[in-house]
Amino acid sequence: MPHALSLQIGSTNIPLSTADSSPTTTGALLLDYVPQAAALSVTGQGVEVYASEKQLVTESVRLWLYAASGAALQAKIANIERLIENVTRRQSTRSGDRGYLYIQMSSDAEVWRSEIVSARLQMGDDTLRLWGNNGAEVLLIVTRRPFWETVAEVPIPLDNTSAGAKTTSGVTIYNHDDGGGGHDNWVNVAAADVVGNLPAPLRLKITNTSGSTLLTNYFYQAVNAHFAPTTFAHVVEGEGAYGTSTVADANSSGTSGFGRASWVGAINHNLNLIGWTIANAKLIQTAGGFFRVLARFANTPPTGIELRLSVKADPPPDLLTTLWQGPKMTATGNKLQDLGVLQLPPGASSQNHGDIGLLLTAEYGGTGQLDVDFLHFTPADSTRTIKQAGFELLAGDAVINDGSEKRVYMLKSATSTEFNVFDSYDSVLYVWPNQDQRIILLHDEGAAMVIARTWSVQAWYRPRRNTL
Repeated sequence: MPHALSLQIGSTNIPLSTADSSPTTTGALLLDYVPQAAALSVTGQGVEVYASEKQLVTESVRLWLYAASGAALQAKIANIERLIENVTRRQSTRSGDRGYLYIQMSSDAEVWRSEIVSARLQMGDDTLRLWGNNGAEVLLIVTRRPFWETVAEVPIPLDNTSAGAKTTSGVTIYNHDDGGGGHDNWVNVAAADVVGNLPAPLRLKITNTSGSTLLTNYFYQAVNAHFAPTTFAHVVEGEGAYGTSTVADANSSGTSGFGRASWVGAINHNLNLIGWTIANAKLIQTAGGFFRVLARFANTPPTGIELRLSVKADPPPDLLTTLWQGPKMTATGNKLQDLGVLQLPPGASSQNHGDIGLLLTAEYGGTGQLDVDFLHFTPADSTRTIKQAGFELLAGDAVINDGSEKRVYMLKSATSTEFNVFDSYDSVLYVWPNQDQRIILLHDEGAAMVIARTWSVQAWYRPRRNTL
């Protein structure tokens, strides 16, 4: 099979590399084209988070267009120019079908595409002189995205401790992670199951298998591809933390309940309220990366309490020298609270870094208590926050986070209809080629955060590459 090149928008495909046996039939001969790699951007005009360091690619496709008559040749040129106009409209209005340059090398099993941002068709110098031959040499100048991706989506095999074996049919997760017992809020992706040479947007489908109608509120979805994904324990339990007493609770994660810190009278951030030791082994895994920290409280924090995380040079009970202080976060009345982003460890990373302390402080005008179930850590540059604006999520309904199309929507199981009832923040999620990685999920239901909720997770992507 020879190399194949074409233009595609919607269901319309215009071949740019036909090779007809008869010179009187309509077609296009590909005279010259080599896909170029994107240059690094110095202007910041990137197009996606993991492609934002690369500029758009502008390159030329030299063609010989031919037809049975001059009028038919004009019609062929008009078809290409109409497609170009539709591409231009799409880029300016963000509505309508995207336009693509399709390529399939003779060695490719798949067709690859790159979205066209703009294009123009330029006539060759001898166009008028050779018009009587019902043919014309033209130069198609295309500006496109700095990557190629497969036209077909590829399902990603997933597993966790409850799955037993990798599957594309759906893996069960829970709304917490106990580090064992099959109660995982994550799925693993094996290095061999993501091909290509560029990170690719993830399409994630989570289906409500809890058997209940859920009034879901916030979803937190993340990919850990760089911080020891298969061994990094992304949950720190509240029970056993410095400054707490353990309270048995069957509705909390872990094996023994949650950690309670109590106080009498007003407190401020000068009091070392709750502390954890972050050991050297974990700091080697985090390697100076930035992590979003969510806190799950077994009981709603006192109204108006202000919380803040800090990193200390020394672990509990000392917790003396401050290496980093997070923002002050006023509790929202929900059991799941976003405590912001921290770097672990702050500053330069080292294989020999000593154990450090993580401290949670509070400011509150009276007697109270904090009941901490767990802290939850995900890579900050690969965590997406999704807020549901309305609708109940019935049993069997699904939430689709489609990074390739930059859409988040609800898929109703009874009617297979889609509803755009989500606001999304942060970047789309990516999977990385030839790397083990872990997809991590957590959610709340307004003020509630029920750890026993279950979901079935499926994932797809389109492999990406730079050139060939």
